[in-house]
Amino acid sequence: STNLPYHIVAGCFMIRGNAQRFVEKLKEQNFPASIIGQNNRGLHIVSIGNYARREEASNELARIRPSNPEVWLLKK
Repeated sequence: STNLPYHIVAGCFMIRGNAQRFVEKLKEQNFPASIIGQNNRGLHIVSIGNYARREEASNELARIRPSNPEVWLLKK
């Protein structure tokens, strides 16, 4: 849910269609991907995980980062 404060971000896109295509690609890889809104520069944020606690988000980030080094943690 986007109501949760911590998000693992896989990418940000100027064009929503590109973000949506990336979401579909990530879902094919079994990530729970979604667009969680736009940042202050208007980029569409693609998340592959939403968490209530920083600890659980950090643990998941550490687990997936070796195969996805571009991912990062966002607190909304």
